Amino acid sequence: MKLALFVCLIAAAMSAAFAANWAIVVAGSSGYTNYRHQADTADMWQILKMNGIPESNIISMLYDDVANSPSNPKKGQLFNWPGGPDVYQGMVKDYTAGDVTAVNFLKIMKGEDMTGIGSVKTLKSTSEDRVFIAFFDHGAPGLIAFPNDVLHSNDLNDALNSMYQKGMFKELVFYMEACESGSMFNGILDPKIKVYAMTAADPSESSWACDYDSSVQTYLNDCFSRNHMLDTRAHDTGSYTLKQQYESVLASTTKSHVCLYGDMSYQDEDIALFFGKKSSSVHVPNTDSAVNSRNVALATLEQRMKTATEEEASTLRAEYERHQTLRDDADMLFANLRSFFPAKEFTPSNDACTQSSELDTTCMKSAVDAFVKRCGMPNEYMLEHFKHIARFCNARLNVAEFEASLKTLC
Repeated sequence: MKLALFVCLIAAAMSAAFAANWAIVVAGSSGYTNYRHQADTADMWQILKMNGIPESNIISMLYDDVANSPSNPKKGQLFNWPGGPDVYQGMVKDYTAGDVTAVNFLKIMKGEDMTGIGSVKTLKSTSEDRVFIAFFDHGAPGLIAFPNDVLHSNDLNDALNSMYQKGMFKELVFYMEACESGSMFNGILDPKIKVYAMTAADPSESSWACDYDSSVQTYLNDCFSRNHMLDTRAHDTGSYTLKQQYESVLASTTKSHVCLYGDMSYQDEDIALFFGKKSSSVHVPNTDSAVNSRNVALATLEQRMKTATEEEASTLRAEYERHQTLRDDADMLFANLRSFFPAKEFTPSNDACTQSSELDTTCMKSAVDAFVKRCGMPNEYMLEHFKHIARFCNARLNVAEFEASLKTLC
């Protein structure tokens, strides 16, 4: 009996010794007005590296068109909070430009072969490993966006289930920054597959951008993402739990509802198990100039016009009017669609995080795919109107008729 116990203890110790940390960090947008998503991703990469997770086990995806953009006054640099360090320096970029797709993201998650694409790195985690995934971008009910395609909630959750079935993690933590990000997990994520998800917003609201910086002329971060990353920097990760981090981020993220989904059984584990071990803390000043993510483009132009020369202001006003025209076109398109198709509101819920739990994800996927096919990829403001597609689906939308109308209207 004693020998058997000794063998079990040795086996457990060996298993722990060979357990590893893996991470995937993703910015799903492009363009300088989306600076914050790539800055968030770079900062998350730096935190993981600083905390001892080897570069070989961190997989990054970002379009990489911001740091060296002609619009960036500080070429080759990215900053994630005012007065902070350059988080772009030294970052390893595994998948960039056209490789940043929903299809590739799912393949990497599932550990599939990436030969000929980017760095070819893919998730090679085992059933003894812990995995962390951070996603930063735009979203809508039941989807998150990439530069040239979208990822639907069913497909994301199918991938998580596949990873679990293949024994690709002991526990997985997923932090998601996107509008309506709660809809990616609400009523879909199986709490039995050891996945713990925290989202920036509930299923039916926008997330918010923070910290406009006049020196780079854009917003540096997303409020939720800034809050969880600065919270990680501010604590000894070996004595600070996932639950404590959630409570801190919940308190500091005041413009949207931070939500939790999935398996709560390991909330009392230290964040070091997922973000790496760091014993020192870094104090970062908390500033908060927030704007709804749907309005960042216009808000940025308004900020820039405050300090522009007369010649610069003329160019900025023209750009502002262009964006406003795109918004007006989106409003008109969906006004027409709303006149054609019945919509049904979702049943109200006392818990913001469980709103829209009856979202018809199958209909939503078909309808959104039809929209992209006929009208092209939506911008961040257009995604605001996708809540109407969700309500059409809730009223049993005929997707073929919907696509026919889009063919005419777009």
